Formats: sequence, structure tokens, C-alpha cells
Amino acid sequence: QTQQNEIAQCLQTITLQQQQRLMDYQLNKDAADRAEREQIRLQQQREEARRNAEARLDPKTYNGKTLPIFKSGDCPMTFLQNFQRACLDIAALCEIWVHLLCSQVSGSLAEVLAEVPDMACDQFLMIIHHRLAYTPEALRLKLRNTKWDPKQSVCSLEDEINNRVIEWMRASQIQTLDRAIELIIFEQLQIAIPDYVRQQAFLHHSRNSMQFALCADEIHVYQQSKSAQFKSSQVKETVPKGDKYM
Repeated sequence: QTQQNEIAQCLQTITLQQQQRLMDYQLNKDAADRAEREQIRLQQQREEARRNAEARLDPKTYNGKTLPIFKSGDCPMTFLQNFQRACLDIAALCEIWVHLLCSQVSGSLAEVLAEVPDMACDQFLMIIHHRLAYTPEALRLKLRNTKWDPKQSVCSLEDEINNRVIEWMRASQIQTLDRAIELIIFEQLQIAIPDYVRQQAFLHHSRNSMQFALCADEIHVYQQSKSAQFKSSQVKETVPKGDKYM
């Protein structure tokens, strides 16, 4: 009889333990389900806010205010900093920052940004530091801005420049020697000519370095002509008339 009682108690204990485990599992499952439902609800709210904002979205403005537009030859980092400042100034919904940005850029930058999901303001800098850092334009500027630190050896500087040249060439999809030479000539032209000539020449979207050079020459000659005309008019205004001294 005693042995039967012990067996019965053991079975009862096991049953109670199983029931407790089942209750714990159910509670945990309910909590997980609630958390998942809440996450889905928040995601749906964000999607709805984004869709509503996109419905009101103008490619060049937001809430009636103009957003900066990325132009060929602009520095990506400077543009994105200005864009971020503009988004904060006009209080644009952080969920649509990337969508707004995609409407303001073109070319390789647009292709990169198209793969970036909407993100909050505090995460937006990730685009600058991690995604756009690998575009041809950013790599070109990274190479151009390479400086020697007196604390490092010249050999390490040479290795750094070598790596940055390779990164830039790969990002620009250089497959032939002629294309590599063209790219280097184009880069050196940008360094050598004045800023105002380079910025205006870029607006013409030249397809090669020769077209870019011809366009830059036209701009430079035009600016020199305007400057000469202005100086000539200034001289004429300062020359006294003869009848005042008769």
C-alpha cells in the first residue's frame, strides 16, 4: 500500500510539473505573440505614414520647400550633409528620408540608395559612412584627399594610395587601358582647372575628357571676355571729360 501511495504521489508530482510547464509555455507564447502583433502594428503604421507622405511628395519640394539636388561633380558627403540639414529644417518624416533622397539624385548614387531601406534620423548617417563610401565619386574624392601623415612612412602612404586607386578603378568598372587613361586624364583636369570652370563644365555632362576640356575652354574664354568688358567699362567711367578742364 505504501509503495502504491509513493507511486501515486510521484505521478501527481509529474503531472503538476507538466501542467506548470504547459502553463509557462503558453504564457511565453502569448507574450511572444503580443510582441509580434505589436511589431506588425508599428510596421503597418510606419508603412501607412510613408505611403501618405509619398502621396503628397513632389520630386523637388517637400511642404513647399525646395530640397538640394545632387549634380554631377558634387561632393557626395557635402551634399548628404546639406540634405540631412534640409530634412531637419523642414521637419520631413524620418521614414521617408531615403525616398526623398532617391528623388534628388541620379546615376550610381541613386542605384546605391535604391537598395537602402527607410530608416530613422539617427541611422541616416549609416548611408553616408557605409553605403555611399563605395560609389565611384566618393572613392575618387577619397583618393584625391589622401594626405601624408608625418607619423606614417612614405611606403605606407604609397600602399594606401595604391589600394585607393584600385578601389576607384574597380568601382568605375575600368576594363581597358584606354579607359583607365581617360579616367586619370579626367581627374587631373578637374584638379588643374579653376573651381568655377569645373563646376560649370560639369553641368554639360561631357562624355569624355576631350569634350569636358572643350567645354571648359569655352567657359573660360567667356568669363575672361566678360571680365575684360567689365574692366573696360570701369576705366571709361573713371576717365574725366575734357570740357571740365578747359
